[in-house]
Amino acid sequence: MRHFTLLAIMIGCVININAQTYKVSEDFFIIPQQFTYGDKQYICTLEDNVVTVYDDNMRTVRTFQLNTEKHETRWETQRRKAEVKAVVEQEYSEAVTVSDRSELTLSEVRNWASENGLTEQEGYKFIYEQENQFFRFDEFGKAYPYSYYYWNPEDGGIYWRSFNYSLAYTGDWETIEDESRSYYEEPVWLSYEDYDDNSYPDQTFPLTQTLFNDDDKFEYVFAVSEPFERVQSEYDRDGDGMTDERRILRGWGTTGYQVRSEDGTVIRNLGVDDMDSARIIKINGKLYLDTDRGELIYLGQRAAKKKGDINQDGNVDISDVVSVINIIATEE
Repeated sequence: MRHFTLLAIMIGCVININAQTYKVSEDFFIIPQQFTYGDKQYICTLEDNVVTVYDDNMRTVRTFQLNTEKHETRWETQRRKAEVKAVVEQEYSEAVTVSDRSELTLSEVRNWASENGLTEQEGYKFIYEQENQFFRFDEFGKAYPYSYYYWNPEDGGIYWRSFNYSLAYTGDWETIEDESRSYYEEPVWLSYEDYDDNSYPDQTFPLTQTLFNDDDKFEYVFAVSEPFERVQSEYDRDGDGMTDERRILRGWGTTGYQVRSEDGTVIRNLGVDDMDSARIIKINGKLYLDTDRGELIYLGQRAAKKKGDINQDGNVDISDVVSVINIIATEE
């Protein structure tokens, strides 16, 4: 997407030889006069789905909200819970050196466990029916400790013992990771190339007024979407031929494109399935919409504008004076 970006725009006004500075948002764009009602260019901003239109004196002409949906994309990683198939306790135990003393009381052992992180927050718990043991749980609770330390009252020593498990990931699905992103669907940004006048402005804009109809409401091209869900990846962690881990994407997919008015009215369906941007092309008075996917949409015949033909009826007459008066009255 290519459009103007600055912290402020400076518009010089030759009024008492003083320049005026107008503060607007960082992002703004200009609608070419070829596609505006009354043959005027407008400065516009688009923030949080709200459009503000300014005239060349930086007076607000109109403010409206685009009729676009707020979408959410969500990524979710799921795993089947593990189930124990077999348990093998190690045949050995190792003494743990705690202090210079070889004999410790149970109270001293508890203090040692706390000082060494053998706490519930770290996955260890006291088993009070066996107060001399400090179990470490993994995912199976007290029934299947990952390892444990135990205090031998005969010699006052602390010993460590561990277990090996044979696991099968065949339990219920559970979500272990979930992330999401919310966003407004942006309108399609347009550019303009006039091959009749050899004019190729280097600017982009998402709004027009008279490209698709002749009223004074602003219009924009918008993607029509519907929700989808698909599995992005699958894994078999235990090699039993069954999927036990998967990553799921839930999002929105484009099904077509519409032209919408600022009041949400659908002006027309464009009959294309995919595009990120498009350019308006004028050749021999005919306008086309050229998508970045190589599709050309005919928009109609446009006669060259006559100077002073404000209402664009092909004539310069008193009705144009009335149009100017109405425009000025609207902006006051």
